Amino acid sequence: YKLSWRALESDVSVFMEKRLTIRVNEEPVRVFGLALKVNLDSIALDSKGEFMYYGAMSSGTLWRIPTVYLRNHSMSDIQREEYVELVSAKPLSDGILIDDDNNVYVTAMEQSALVRIDDVAARAEMDRQEKRSTRGLTLMAQSDRLLRWPDGLSFGPDGDIYMTASALHLFKMHGTSVKTNRALGPYHILRVRT
Repeated sequence: YKLSWRALESDVSVFMEKRLTIRVNEEPVRVFGLALKVNLDSIALDSKGEFMYYGAMSSGTLWRIPTVYLRNHSMSDIQREEYVELVSAKPLSDGILIDDDNNVYVTAMEQSALVRIDDVAARAEMDRQEKRSTRGLTLMAQSDRLLRWPDGLSFGPDGDIYMTASALHLFKMHGTSVKTNRALGPYHILRVRT
C-alpha cells in the first residue's frame, strides 16, 4: 500500500494554459526574466471527501475528479482521466477552499481578490458553455493594498475565511533577503466574513 503517489500527471487539467500570463497591476509577473507560468497549484477536497477540486495557477478552469478513482491503485492515469470533469471558469488562482454548501473560494492574485464559485456540485452538471461563463462567480473581497497576492485560505472556528497575503509577485521582481522581506511588508492575514 502506497502512502503517496502521483496521478493525472499527463492530463490537460493539471497544466497551465500557455496563452495566459499572470499579471498583477497590469505587469507580467516574471522569474529570472521569464513570465511566471505555474501548473497545478490549487487543490481542495469537498467536505465529504468525495471530490477533489483543482486547477493550475495559470489556468482559468476549475476541474474535479471523484476521489474513489484517485484512491484506486489498480487504475492507470488514462483510465482516471475519463472521470475528470470541467466544473467552472475561475480566475488565475493560488489558494482554494470549499465549504459545506459546495461553494469554492479561490484567491485571485491578478485582481487582489477573493472569489466565490457558487455550488460547484450543481455547476458540474451544467452544459460546457454555462460552466465556462462567469455567472455564479461572486467577488467576496478586494483590496490592492491588503490583498497583495492572496494566497492561503482556511476556515476559522467562527466559520469565517482567513486568508494570507504574501506579496509573492514582489519577491519575484525584487528577490529575497531579510532586508527585502522587511521592505516589502507588511504581510497580512485577513478575515472575510461568510
